[in-house]
Amino acid sequence: MGQTIKNQLKNDPSVFLIKHNEKTESHYIKKEVNVTFKTLPSTKEIKRITQEINGTIIKKLNSTIVFRSNTLSTKELIEYFNRQAMVEFAEPNYLYLQN
Repeated sequence: MGQTIKNQLKNDPSVFLIKHNEKTESHYIKKEVNVTFKTLPSTKEIKRITQEINGTIIKKLNSTIVFRSNTLSTKELIEYFNRQAMVEFAEPNYLYLQN
């Protein structure tokens, strides 16, 4: 079952594949990032952020928010969020699968 899912992800244009070596690989959703904030932004700050990245919020969990952009790449999103003082870290929205 796991290999079937991995094969489907390899053909999904919204998923990016990182090959670490011959046995392990990672997948993440393009144009999405997980952002952990030092302090949770206000509603006004979140609105500003979503406008600046031309995006939306996918999910919230405590001080972590998943953002999706309509125009920025994953790399551009990470660079944008790493410039924000209130951000602890930003990373791709990884899909967790069994290796």
